[in-house]
Amino acid sequence: MELLSVAVEPGPDRVVLHLRGEADLSVVPLLTDGLREAAEAGDPVEVDLAGIGFLDCSCLSALTTFRAAQRAAGRECTLVRVPPSVRRLLALAGREDLLENP
Repeated sequence: MELLSVAVEPGPDRVVLHLRGEADLSVVPLLTDGLREAAEAGDPVEVDLAGIGFLDCSCLSALTTFRAAQRAAGRECTLVRVPPSVRRLLALAGREDLLENP
């Protein structure tokens, strides 16, 4: 199992949060810290999941909570480059709205 790595990439009009590895309950604090760092710029946030091998419901909950906070602040948060396994989890949870292009 590859531990989760989080990298924040600021851009001119958005911040991209790159996630790589396995995302389960044990890494929620790391994920939350990365999301918080990405939000500090005040720009929309894209969460790039291309490097995710596994994402569980606890991390999905963290992403959903973060998106709600972003929207409340008038900013967006979308998931991009989502692997099929995560798309399936989103569909089962009824959270396709998190995707850039569902």
